[in-house]
Amino acid sequence: MLTETHKAKILIKIGELKKEKTELEQKLKEEKDFNIAAWNQYGSELCSASMVAKEAAIAKKIADIAEKIHILEQYLIGAFSASERTQLYELTMAIDEAIKELEAERLKLQESLDKFILLDELLIQSGV
Repeated sequence: MLTETHKAKILIKIGELKKEKTELEQKLKEEKDFNIAAWNQYGSELCSASMVAKEAAIAKKIADIAEKIHILEQYLIGAFSASERTQLYELTMAIDEAIKELEAERLKLQESLDKFILLDELLIQSGV
């Protein structure tokens, strides 16, 4: 159960994240404006790849923060349940185990196939 204190702390965190997101959005706008002005001034003398990379890095930070805000907001409205978490964890563990079994089976098959590959090489060397 989510207490009022926990809700308040989450709301504070959401506020902090929204502030950070707004600051980054402003930084991205300024970066784009600067890049456009620089490109207009100096053109192809600039490295456009680094300009685009800087903009993309800021945009990624914005998207990451937006996702965090969304997750916290969803948590506040009860979109996450303990039973769902348990189910997902158990399913992940079952899939991991199945992958291990398949990898072991693949290894056995590969060992058998390697014998046939070696046989083919020996037959070719024997002139058969």
